[in-house]
Amino acid sequence: MLFHTLHFAFFFLVVFPVFLLAPQRGRWGVLLGASLLFFAALGVPALVVALTVVTLASYGVGLRMAAVPVRRTAWLWSGIAFNVLVLAAFRYPPVASLILIGTSGLVTTVGVSYFTFQGISYLIDIYIGAQEPERHLGFFALYMAFFPKVLQGPIERAGELLPQLRRRFAFDSEACRAGALLFAWGLFKKTVVADRAGPLVDAVYGHVTSYQGGALVTATYLYALQLYCDFSGYTDMALGIARCFGIRLTQNFNNPYASRSIAEFWRRWHISFSRWILDYIFKPLQYALRDLGAAGSAIALIVTFLISGIWHGVGWTFVVWGLIHGVYMSVSSFTRSVRMALHDRVWRGRPRLSKAWKTFATVHLVLFSWVFFRARSLSDALFVLTHLGTGFYGARSLLVFSGVYNVLVLALGATIVWWVDTVVRGRIEDLLERPVWFRWPAYYALAAAILLFGAERRSAFIYFQF
Repeated sequence: MLFHTLHFAFFFLVVFPVFLLAPQRGRWGVLLGASLLFFAALGVPALVVALTVVTLASYGVGLRMAAVPVRRTAWLWSGIAFNVLVLAAFRYPPVASLILIGTSGLVTTVGVSYFTFQGISYLIDIYIGAQEPERHLGFFALYMAFFPKVLQGPIERAGELLPQLRRRFAFDSEACRAGALLFAWGLFKKTVVADRAGPLVDAVYGHVTSYQGGALVTATYLYALQLYCDFSGYTDMALGIARCFGIRLTQNFNNPYASRSIAEFWRRWHISFSRWILDYIFKPLQYALRDLGAAGSAIALIVTFLISGIWHGVGWTFVVWGLIHGVYMSVSSFTRSVRMALHDRVWRGRPRLSKAWKTFATVHLVLFSWVFFRARSLSDALFVLTHLGTGFYGARSLLVFSGVYNVLVLALGATIVWWVDTVVRGRIEDLLERPVWFRWPAYYALAAAILLFGAERRSAFIYFQF
């Protein structure tokens, strides 16, 4: 029951009226029941069991840390270990093949990374005193399972989401309008852009040795576009759904391809995950290695991003992807003074050129890493990188094969996404404040674009596999 399907539309059209009609004290129960039904609709009982045991274990350990302060460190590590073991069981192929008998595809591990990370952050926040343990099991279960974010995030902190779940709900038509617009915008990015770029990317990266430079370059650019529109589209839909229930989830993307450095990219891309690894992996490692000075920070960065790579998948391609970003960040930290001096010498008095160069360089460093992220194996990734300059005739044949109509729709859709991200600064909700004569034609245009230009083949969200 994915957001971009009719099944979800029917689900929401039932759940939302029931939520509105329910008494205030029972609304959390409606949302919890809907969330569990939504997750169970994936048809993988082992995932429901995993969510249940992680929820109960994290809830129980949180209470024990508060009740037995002298042993809270042992309870903390036991809770973290349990969450990590559940995550590893679903991500480690030999074990996963046993607990997921009879399932296949991306749904086999969907959501596990997100709710285990939420469980870990909840326990650490209690340990450091940033969060009081939640004593109401129902509200805690809803915090873990809230259906807009359970499959693909954002990774919410307890201190930000739990108070909203407890807050008295009052119907807000403006919030519902903003939520509907956000959902439609996410649906546009997913169906009109990401799902049209996907087949082109799959055709090349599924058989990289059959293509040369032009096709490989084109597919790599298209993958960056597909991944962004797919993932940010899901996030926009999740934020829109939550807004209708009076909940504001974390904004997960902020025009990441406009970044001027890798550090800035990670402040704009998958923001909730970036914050998570910064607060719960990098900072503790950096503190533990503080005696090593700059070298300790570099080691902490590399280890942090290696863990990020492993979190995304079991395979050397993800390890290398994480290592690349760890090296990027470490080198950036070590060479900051030299780069600033060189920058002043080369770009002094030319701020626009400086900005353009920084953005261009950052985007292409990210594109280099995306090759490993997308490739099926290290050998495929190396083939792509060593054949990027072997001739550009392949791009034309690839696009011709796709069809002129598909290419034009994809180009127009990508241009609209760029315009909203860059000119409107991603605030699609600002459309609600425009005059009637402007906003209503825009609403109809957005709806028409989704209905007329959405790809016929609706694919699962890319990040479900992570």
